[in-house]
Amino acid sequence: KAIRRQRQMCIRDRHYDAMVINDEDATDSQEKDLLKFLDGNSEIDHYTRVQLTKMTAPKEKGSVSIYVYVPENTENFKEDVTLRDRKSHEQYELTDDGAVICEKTASLIGVKTGDEITLEKDNRKYKVKITAVTENYMGHYVYMTPPCYEKTFGEKPEYSSTVYTMKEDAESDLETLGNAILKYPAALSISLSLIHISEPT
Repeated sequence: KAIRRQRQMCIRDRHYDAMVINDEDATDSQEKDLLKFLDGNSEIDHYTRVQLTKMTAPKEKGSVSIYVYVPENTENFKEDVTLRDRKSHEQYELTDDGAVICEKTASLIGVKTGDEITLEKDNRKYKVKITAVTENYMGHYVYMTPPCYEKTFGEKPEYSSTVYTMKEDAESDLETLGNAILKYPAALSISLSLIHISEPT
């Protein structure tokens, strides 16, 4: 088990402090024990279970590796990830009508709001409508609600990761809390976001 420290130059679109990667071999009871700890920990502001699945999207030449991010709780998601237009700063929300794609990803693939994006998963192709294009600074992401994911792929999401944010007045540091979480068998590893650069006003 390990804690990975991600020293990121800029995290303007994602605001959570850490991501717990679940152990696929954990039992339901072990997963419940971990969630019980997160629920009862007074230093955690909130947490959100997510499905984060690596897929590919074909483009004119080759393909792009994309992470499909599905939050269990879309209200918490609003605090974890900012979806907005880079120029106008108009805020977007996830809806069941389609997916939100990152601007850099949309540009590479050659799609825009209102188009459909093709996602390849387990050698099968699926299409989903793009409802908005959001600014981003790291990686290629497509965001979906659980109902949108189920409608697209014909299966319910499996929440294999958990992102959480600590309270501002928490006495423990991220690494101390991370080590406490890793004592639970359901937690395989943790990625910490160590540098948060405030957005310029």
